[in-house]
Amino acid sequence: MTSGGSASTSTLRPTANAVAGVDQNRALELGVAAALMATYGADSGASLDVDALVTGAPGEATGTTRARCLTLLLPALTRAAAGDWATALASFHSAAHEGADATDLDLLSHLGNTALHLGDDQAHLRAFTAMATGARDVGAGMLVLYALPRLGFSQLVTGQWAALRDNAEEARALSASV
Repeated sequence: MTSGGSASTSTLRPTANAVAGVDQNRALELGVAAALMATYGADSGASLDVDALVTGAPGEATGTTRARCLTLLLPALTRAAAGDWATALASFHSAAHEGADATDLDLLSHLGNTALHLGDDQAHLRAFTAMATGARDVGAGMLVLYALPRLGFSQLVTGQWAALRDNAEEARALSASV
């Protein structure tokens, strides 16, 4: 399936493959971005060597929580795109466990978006709540505005009406101030 984002995935996937031997962390970031876009239909058909990105350069890519999570998120997303939901969920749950105490706002965004796609409302709430809190703490207003509407997806389906309303009001007020 292709969509308006296919040009992005046709750039991200070959670039991820090309840089894997030079910068494993960057390759993982690009691979996860391409895989996440593909789950929403932005699939250019360009191949992504998931095994090479996940096994990659020893040491560097496994040394941080971010890299370990990305290493687990990449197969979760690619398996989800292929309709292999059980394997996707198992890999995602490992990533969510690994990133349970993450403070990296970009990583929290990846965890939250993957949780939403896979239907894990609690993991989605945890990731975007942590992202909104962390973004507030560092004064990153645009990242707060990124997180708040995404929280609404899980708040809506779990009946958290007051929290949904509070976040909508905060987002509206913050939007008006920038």
